[in-house]
Amino acid sequence: MKSIEQQGKTVDDAIQKALEQLEVSREQVSVEILDEGSRGLFGFMGSKPAKVRVSVRAESTYNAIKEELQAVQKQEPHYQEPLRQAEPRPQQETQDKQDEQEDEQEERAKPQYTEESLQQITTLAKDALHVIMTQLQVEYNVEVKRREDQILLNIHCENENFLIGRRGATLDAIQYLVNRIANKNVQEKIQVVLDTSDYRVNRKQRLQRLALRLSRRVKMTGKPVTVAPMNPHDRRIIHLTLQDDPAVRTLSRGTGFMRRVVISSSRNSGRSRKK
Repeated sequence: MKSIEQQGKTVDDAIQKALEQLEVSREQVSVEILDEGSRGLFGFMGSKPAKVRVSVRAESTYNAIKEELQAVQKQEPHYQEPLRQAEPRPQQETQDKQDEQEDEQEERAKPQYTEESLQQITTLAKDALHVIMTQLQVEYNVEVKRREDQILLNIHCENENFLIGRRGATLDAIQYLVNRIANKNVQEKIQVVLDTSDYRVNRKQRLQRLALRLSRRVKMTGKPVTVAPMNPHDRRIIHLTLQDDPAVRTLSRGTGFMRRVVISSSRNSGRSRKK
């Protein structure tokens, strides 16, 4: 995959220069923003150019991801929007124990990501995002940041509200698809988080308030509450928010990437489950 770095007065200017140098269209490349630059004092004193890395996509890779995306969409036609409260279903004690064992195993498993695996997943995630955004006909730039156990793709576009969707449903759906594709054929899976306009920061605060509100309901009624399916990032926020509350316990129930968090009274159990 051919790749070059280019500078310009703005990010868009740097991208355009790279496209002209590579003699390709915007749809044929992936863009990584290395430095957004700055105008400086009065627009010229201390100014700093924007810098991007532009990589030409292999046509076979683009088509393969597009086919994979279509397959995932057929398999997941009824993607559920997180944060809708679901009625708890009666569960057998053996099922609860199995869920707790799965949580313990997942919590103990802390894979060491190699630079090669990180780069592979990052590239696949950016390519998958590009295919989706092309189908949505959204012009965008993406900034990549790596954390200890996450890859953050921060998306910059004009219509951010459209990208986020109602209660974050669109952004969550895109993130889910990107993770399915990026982690499909890798041994060391890592979560890819999509964000735009600091939506995830605000979402974290809303999830924390939700967890506290539902925990108060559990304390008052003594009945467990089940939250709608969430990705690992959102589930972790719920678990961490309530982990120091001795009156309630949490566990993740279900299989696959999207699982449900169950909040219940700890009167019959002294431990709090988290993942």
